[in-house]
Amino acid sequence: MDDLERQLNSILSDPKQMEQIAGLARSLMGDSTPNTPPEPGPDAALLGRIAALMQSGGEGREQALLKAIAPYLSEKRRGKLDNALRLARLARIARLAMEQGGGDETL
Repeated sequence: MDDLERQLNSILSDPKQMEQIAGLARSLMGDSTPNTPPEPGPDAALLGRIAALMQSGGEGREQALLKAIAPYLSEKRRGKLDNALRLARLARIARLAMEQGGGDETL
């Protein structure tokens, strides 16, 4: 899991790789604007796994309820709620990554 997290952080912190991901996303969405040829970058299989994890990390009923009450909260509490929802989503994605990666530990 640390290896996946390290790779993800290195991808997210490198502007060149983020541009490649954006180009890949544009091509998948059918954007026909001319792009420069792709440079060798992050492993395509790794990007596929990350994309699958991000898509499978959908929100449940509890998160939908919390988002529905957010407009009625103070700005300070809304910020805390947003952070909590992000952390919950990351935890869910991490759990899915552990399950797919064959990790022995349960979260």
